[in-house]
Amino acid sequence: MPPAVLLLLLGALLVLGAAVVRRLCGGSAEKFLLVETAERGKALVAKGSFKQGDVILLEEAILSLAAGASPVAALGLLSRSQRRRLAALHCHTRLAPARAEDGAGALSEQLGEEGERLLEEMVASGVWTAEQAVQDAGWLWQLLRVWDANKLSFVTAQGPEQCVFERISRLNHSCEPNVRLLPAGPKQLLVVAAVDIREGEELCICYPERNILPMLHFLHAPTSWRRRTLERWQFLCRCVRCEAPRPEQVEDLEEEARALVSPLQAATSSEDFPIDQVLQLLSQCQDAGLGCDHWLSFWLLSLCMVGSSARPLQVASHGVARASHLPVLPGSLQPLAERCPNAAQLLAQGDRGAGTAPRPGVTARLTSYFSFSGVKKQRKVDGVGVRAGCDSKGRSSEGPWA
Repeated sequence: MPPAVLLLLLGALLVLGAAVVRRLCGGSAEKFLLVETAERGKALVAKGSFKQGDVILLEEAILSLAAGASPVAALGLLSRSQRRRLAALHCHTRLAPARAEDGAGALSEQLGEEGERLLEEMVASGVWTAEQAVQDAGWLWQLLRVWDANKLSFVTAQGPEQCVFERISRLNHSCEPNVRLLPAGPKQLLVVAAVDIREGEELCICYPERNILPMLHFLHAPTSWRRRTLERWQFLCRCVRCEAPRPEQVEDLEEEARALVSPLQAATSSEDFPIDQVLQLLSQCQDAGLGCDHWLSFWLLSLCMVGSSARPLQVASHGVARASHLPVLPGSLQPLAERCPNAAQLLAQGDRGAGTAPRPGVTARLTSYFSFSGVKKQRKVDGVGVRAGCDSKGRSSEGPWA
């Protein structure tokens, strides 16, 4: 085939590809603006209004790796253009410290928070000689901090992946997010409106899109717990919800709640569900004067309902982590009140409030966010399959059952 014909075919394919992307994103290549803010750095802001389920952006990652894989060699093999695009993203002065609550795989475990082991890892990767490693360590250290601060984790047909994007990675966090990220193909993510969005509103995701406790989503946790989790990204969240007045803290009881995690994760059925430990902590909440309007009592009542249900755990707990109201499950909490009289008052409140008692701290917008079920009108957009669910910037997987 003559070279001129090949060039024409290549040009036609490029035009067709661009048209598909424009059509997928609603006919506009850019539906947002990149702006500089006083307190949050660069941010993406909606150029127009969006309805829940509208596609805002489809983007392919600059770099994608299997979850847990070291980025050292991969960053060294990037082109100069790719390195420039990555270097434009935000980075911290050091790598995030390894913390048990974030799960395994912190890059600082491999390199040190200040890059103490960077040179030896560069040589061990096989991409650099010892002399070349000294020359390139400066720009590589910057890109590693960019990777650590901006990588997004999600599950594809090939397994868990971590990626960095030129625009999607600029999305800031909010504890009342308005967009969701959906895998759309190899190395690709869709940004979709999870609630109705106004023109001029900042587009925000939830960084740790996962359960912080069994059957308790990060966004339903108390402010102090959310802020503690977000320290992994080295900032203090000052979103609308985090700056709102906080309910009374009961630190000793909240620490006991953490002690429930292991037995809850080990439970495989209602027979080995740690219902006695749950009831014991619930009775302590009652003694402390906490009602259903406190997050801890609400969570424990939800656990009681799941653990006492005749349904399998995975069925009974479905949706409980994200629910805006106390779950409705078959049976009654009355038998548990007879089993643990010291928690009878709260259990009676739970019986009366099933399906109607609102979750403490929940907002109408957060309820709408959790009701999001996918891309508007269809589960495929122009032939691109869309799978619900994305771990966003979190490292840990979601908790058991829910």
